[in-house]
Amino acid sequence: MVAFRPLLALVLLGLCCTSGCVWVPAERLAASEAKNQSLVAESRALRQRIAAINTHTHDVEDQLGTSEAQLARLEERFGIDRQRLANFKRERVAVRGHLDSLARRGVAIPDGLNSRLQALAGKFPGLYYDPNLGVAKIDSDVLFDSGKAELRPVASELLGELAAVLRGPDAADFKIMVVGHTDDRNIVGSETRQRYPNNFHLSAHRALAVVDQLHREGVPEEQLGLGGFGQHQAITQNDSPEGRQRNRRVEIFLLGPDVPVVGWAETTPSLYR
Repeated sequence: MVAFRPLLALVLLGLCCTSGCVWVPAERLAASEAKNQSLVAESRALRQRIAAINTHTHDVEDQLGTSEAQLARLEERFGIDRQRLANFKRERVAVRGHLDSLARRGVAIPDGLNSRLQALAGKFPGLYYDPNLGVAKIDSDVLFDSGKAELRPVASELLGELAAVLRGPDAADFKIMVVGHTDDRNIVGSETRQRYPNNFHLSAHRALAVVDQLHREGVPEEQLGLGGFGQHQAITQNDSPEGRQRNRRVEIFLLGPDVPVVGWAETTPSLYR
């Protein structure tokens, strides 16, 4: 029986060799299995990373599409704002031309109206009046706080007495053009910029506030008109506080019935035939 065991081992060895069997040590088999598991884990991690990259790519594409749509809307809005600014500039040139023509020609102000306006200018330090041109100028700092278009309480007395003069019978034939001006400083404060995006808006709203007050004080609405030039009709440099204060002003032009004025149909009848 003992002699049979070596013979059996030789037979089994021969069978393994003839059938292609290879003897693998247990430690090598364990190492191969561990490496296989590691490769499977790495493959799973790579698939997860690829999925995450695909998701991120889709998110980026969505954000890019949203950004392109926003850019298109901004470009469209910018085009509209640019056209609006061009319209403002054309209107400013037209009104400025008429006012310059008026300044060159002068206005025949009745003596009584002239005297009352001169007396009013002597009473209020912030009011100036040129009897040769029929132009009254009011410093904006007298009427408004900085960056505001609401009249200050102290402006009520001045505009009330001015309205009393302008609603007199000797002023009944005059058109009254109110024009707002600012310095060249940008509008500050987000809330203020929402109401007045630029100096055109601020100057026009200030002129409107004066027109509304004059009308409330009894000046007929059909005699009143307004304009806003922003910072573009400075009368001096804006390089000092004093210069900027002079440029911040509201001008009131008395326009005779024979003076053509933009927007008043009866002064330019040939345009409407």
